[in-house]
Amino acid sequence: MRCMYRIWRVDTLYWRHAQTSHHSPLPPFIHAELRQIVKSALESCERDIFNELDKFLKPSGIPAKDRAPMWAALWQLIFTFKDLTQTFKEAGRLAN
Repeated sequence: MRCMYRIWRVDTLYWRHAQTSHHSPLPPFIHAELRQIVKSALESCERDIFNELDKFLKPSGIPAKDRAPMWAALWQLIFTFKDLTQTFKEAGRLAN
């Protein structure tokens, strides 16, 4: 998930030909397509995570051994969304 997020977040992606050490930026249309693929995958992961968290939040309670991993995943998700929200706000200001 973190790798996908980094692909989605980075301004420019680079590629390197196998026989040389020279690397070049990916063409914008390829970068845009990769972002769309990653966006779809992140949305799918998000749904899966929320479904799993929903199971833990049922009235039966959260088992003690599962509390720390659940909260770690929840905070990771919160920080990711906070960063995404900030990115969209900045993009909106630049567009206007």
